[in-house]
Amino acid sequence: MVILLNRRCFLVLILLTSFSSFSVRFCFGQDRITLSTPVKDSETLLCSNGMFRFGFFTPLNSTTRLRYVGIWYDKVQVQTVVWVANKDTPINDTSGLVSISEDGNLVVTDGRSRLIWSTNITVPVATNDTSVQLMDNGNLRLQDNGEILWESFKHPYNSFLPVMTIGTNNKTGENLKLTSWRSYTDPSTGNYTAGISLSTFPQLLIWKSNVPVWRSGPWNGQIFIGLPDSISLLRVWSCLQGK
Repeated sequence: MVILLNRRCFLVLILLTSFSSFSVRFCFGQDRITLSTPVKDSETLLCSNGMFRFGFFTPLNSTTRLRYVGIWYDKVQVQTVVWVANKDTPINDTSGLVSISEDGNLVVTDGRSRLIWSTNITVPVATNDTSVQLMDNGNLRLQDNGEILWESFKHPYNSFLPVMTIGTNNKTGENLKLTSWRSYTDPSTGNYTAGISLSTFPQLLIWKSNVPVWRSGPWNGQIFIGLPDSISLLRVWSCLQGK
């Protein structure tokens, strides 16, 4: 897993390769949300292989009680969050709820039923057949009768997980990038982004406030020239193909 971090005006990419155990709040005992089974602040979803959890959290060592909705590794001793929904709109108490709305969106609301975050899909769906599932690879999928309507892997934040892709999607034209947290205890949008510049010779780039501050060597079809082979094990080929 690659994590994009923001620390003292410079960016660090960390490749994590080993994990231990980490315990969290009450487990909901299932890997999905349906119209009749929302997730409260005190509950979490657990994917079927036990690797990832989804639910409400407060960042480790935070001096606030702000609550965010996200995905984290369950079997990690230190809290390791890989995706955040309401990164810029936290809830200031434990009244939050994650549910499927009447129009088929996955939504986060507070105790006064105010909308905090939404997947914002506009495709008509039959809500009785709509569900949200936490997959074994850490991907959160909103699906209707088997059709994928939205997934967190297509809306990455600061972490790059196996089988994810970044770069420009040739089908949609969207350029998927990683974005840093503002700080270790604040998951709001940071100043750094990382992604692929799809030019004649694709390169990995890191930007600070949209200004390039680092670039790799060009992609030669197998690796980014000048980078260790381990870095090139990311699914760059899929990125370049726009899959």
